[in-house]
Amino acid sequence: MYRLWSGAMKGPMKGATIAHAKQRINDARYVGISEPGIIAAESPNPIVNELIIMPDIEKRLEAFVRLGHGIIVFPGGAGTAEEILYMLGVLLHEKNHNIPLPLIFTGPAGSEAYFETIDRFVRQTLGDKAAERYQIIVDDPVEVASQMKAGLQHVTQFRKATSESYHFNWQLHIPEAFQQPFEPTHEKWRS
Repeated sequence: MYRLWSGAMKGPMKGATIAHAKQRINDARYVGISEPGIIAAESPNPIVNELIIMPDIEKRLEAFVRLGHGIIVFPGGAGTAEEILYMLGVLLHEKNHNIPLPLIFTGPAGSEAYFETIDRFVRQTLGDKAAERYQIIVDDPVEVASQMKAGLQHVTQFRKATSESYHFNWQLHIPEAFQQPFEPTHEKWRS
């Protein structure tokens, strides 16, 4: 979800690598999730030691939400917007309305216009209820960390209370239409 801000994808993994080295953890797992179209365009993060290649973008997006405990989105392009809409489509499904999954849109000063545009589009197409599923916090990494930490505590409590796996979100309902590959064509545009 962070193609425009390439350091945002590498930063957390690099930080984890340094922390693991200081703790003398030599067998840490650094998982990357990709798909053939992305691999053709850019090589995986060199820190990744377990690369999972999903058959298509839809399976990759499902893997992100199933493995994730919280999602942070940085400004990007069309792919980022697609990922945001995918996330909201999943979170807004009636079977998922009680499942906590913190979603924060953030970036440096100057990215306000990007998120204002996304927020306006979401509200006009999906309604204000959709906007309740995310927070926009610009130019305040400490607040992002604080809000994500609080959200993750809620996720942990929910998963314990419902006997859910902490490492995989089995309870999250992914509609079948969200699992099928979509090939954009002129014919599909007209329908």
